[in-house]
Amino acid sequence: VTAQYLRDEDGGSVQMSEVIDPSLDRVYGVSRGGSSSLDLYAITNLTGTPLMQLATVAVPFNSRPQFDAPSTNGNTLDSIDGRIFNATWRGGKLVASHTIQASSQLRVRWYEVNTNNWPVAGSPSLAMSGDVTGASGVHHHMPAVSINSAGDVSTMFTRSSTSITADIMVAGRRAGDPAGTMGMPINLESSSGNNYGSGRWGDYFGVDVDPVDDATFWGIGMSVAGSNGWRTSIFSWAISAPATTVAPTSITLDRGSIFAGGVGDLEISDDNRLQLRPGVVLSTSDHPIRARISAVSPHLTPSTIKVIVESHGSSAGISQVVEMFIPNSGTWEQVNVGNMTANIDGTIEVNITANAGRFVDGSGNVSMRLGYRATQPLLSFPWTARIDRAVWMITP
Repeated sequence: VTAQYLRDEDGGSVQMSEVIDPSLDRVYGVSRGGSSSLDLYAITNLTGTPLMQLATVAVPFNSRPQFDAPSTNGNTLDSIDGRIFNATWRGGKLVASHTIQASSQLRVRWYEVNTNNWPVAGSPSLAMSGDVTGASGVHHHMPAVSINSAGDVSTMFTRSSTSITADIMVAGRRAGDPAGTMGMPINLESSSGNNYGSGRWGDYFGVDVDPVDDATFWGIGMSVAGSNGWRTSIFSWAISAPATTVAPTSITLDRGSIFAGGVGDLEISDDNRLQLRPGVVLSTSDHPIRARISAVSPHLTPSTIKVIVESHGSSAGISQVVEMFIPNSGTWEQVNVGNMTANIDGTIEVNITANAGRFVDGSGNVSMRLGYRATQPLLSFPWTARIDRAVWMITP
């Protein structure tokens, strides 16, 4: 292993994000850039000479904590400072959280940032942010946050006051909730002891998503044991019902041909790929590869459908369009379009939360259509589209 050292001389306490995409060729980090900004870091070329790039994202004003959180028996819990405590990236979104101070109250601040196509092109931007605030005299601090496959965001944190030693709390939001809002916090556990005098607190809480259903949240946090010492507790909770992964059962080619693989290669990300060759078209705007992929949904009226396609082209300059079939109208609706990476898998995830049931017929049939065409002259012909995974995650 060769160690590489990268440094931002103006940065401090950068949190590297967990990246929920095994095919992503970069990692992201984030730190508090100031009272109205976040500093985002992207580290690329991970297996060569790593390159660190920096971008600034404007966020609503926030102040660092200037006092420690009150607890019972005249004790306090260390609120640390305004540093970002944790971060998670998935599906083009980075979520992060930290403690802020508003007047004489500590609050949980969380962010959802669209990384867009940065650092390849463009800039990241703030999708939304919000505060989780307690009643007068009640303080929220030491948060952790994560995002699941349905786009639910949930945070776990400490609640304390002069009459509350330290409660482990959780709050969350569904992808379709009003921007910047979370539901009412729920108390997962209250401390048994009421005289924790060690000061230092948390270091740090953590929230992650169950790898099996990709929806259930798991959190780890600190409360006070009956002996007034440290107690670590682990919980799980759900915001939305877990989604069912639906794998394709059939492939129909409108244009093109199968060069290698089959429908069974589309279920999991394992480098066993369906490879398609182009057919003859009369116009450069047509897709010489167009494949209809079908399955049966376990739910006739789903609340959410996530479309996941992991693929790459045999060379640069090949575009991919993803469409979903609407049975009632007999039409196709485009849900994603973009250029594929060359020889390295890239993944697109499209969350459909508004009227997702329009894509499922009365028997549960659901179909996506993948189209591929060259957007520039290619050095080799025939080129191929290589699909490692094409599935739906369907939530009741």
